[in-house]
Amino acid sequence: RGGVELGFLSTSTSLAVAQEYARPNDGKMSIVICIQQGMVHRGAALHDVSQYPAEEEILFSPLAAIEVVSKESRGQTLHITARITCNTKAETIKQVIDKRATMLDDILKGMEQEIARDVEDQLKHFGSSDIHFQGRSALNTTLLTRASKGAFDALMRSSPLPSAPESDQDLMDDDGPEPRSLRAVMRQPAFFNDRTQGDKRFGEAVHHALQMKEAAVTYSMELYSKLYQLRGSTDNASAR
Repeated sequence: RGGVELGFLSTSTSLAVAQEYARPNDGKMSIVICIQQGMVHRGAALHDVSQYPAEEEILFSPLAAIEVVSKESRGQTLHITARITCNTKAETIKQVIDKRATMLDDILKGMEQEIARDVEDQLKHFGSSDIHFQGRSALNTTLLTRASKGAFDALMRSSPLPSAPESDQDLMDDDGPEPRSLRAVMRQPAFFNDRTQGDKRFGEAVHHALQMKEAAVTYSMELYSKLYQLRGSTDNASAR
């Protein structure tokens, strides 16, 4: 027997306060629920920050389950003893608002990991991945991967997202004057939560990131190709 409170549940450690709120009205029986807290399933004490500290308020988070243990009638008041199970998995308001931006950030981290694989696949066309000049390693897989990730991050901070507003100063990037970049937009999670445009904006952001990842790898491979050709020219000149 019991139920789930969908919203915040306001209670008090003072029985007198609870009885004041539960005064019988028009001869009807009132109800006072006495909640048993546990070591884990507890509410937040608000008396230090409350406008009414004398109420000794204890606030429970939404979706708390209340299980009836016993009932007892005392005059016109029904006293119910209950156990409470708090929803310890509930997300904070900020976590809910940030959900899509956080998901997008995870996707970008995954793309950074994919860059290393993409670089290795591209290098198979060249045979050896190391380029040496005068006996020193000038470029190798590790350096090329690092350059690709750096290019990807730079594009995320500079390349404008088409759907981002052009005049919103909140979308200005920290590292430069370029507004509307994907990194700048991600600092405003509400951008992806719009009821009519949120899904479209999120999909566009993922597509934009994929394009920038491909552009970063292409840029690095073009650099590698030029150095590879330069090495060949240098080797031929040395042979002569």
